[in-house]
Amino acid sequence: MVPSNSSRPERQLDRRARPRVDLYFDAGVRIGIYVVPAAVIDISTHGCALRTALELPVDQTFVLTHELLGNAPATITWSRGFMSGAQFDRPVTERDIAAVILQCASSLDEERLASALAGPYLK
Repeated sequence: MVPSNSSRPERQLDRRARPRVDLYFDAGVRIGIYVVPAAVIDISTHGCALRTALELPVDQTFVLTHELLGNAPATITWSRGFMSGAQFDRPVTERDIAAVILQCASSLDEERLASALAGPYLK
């Protein structure tokens, strides 16, 4: 395992280009020829937070793979243990984020569902 060398700065929460949607869904993290299972914790058009079985170092490049998002190249921007934040190389579409929200809707509790539905992606 690669040791994490950076933790997420608290002020980074206010600097996001687009609001994140608090979801939980399975995806893959492809690094070279290897695909590692990942759980995406939140997502926006510009990035996501994820949990993996590997500690991913800051500046690690990878491809987030998901049936609705396709292949989204990204770079780790912060890492704390098995939790990481990433910025997509190119924004994913709002339509793709909306599709993921709708796919996850049945598994969200009322509060998270209300928050996701009130966000900017389903307007």
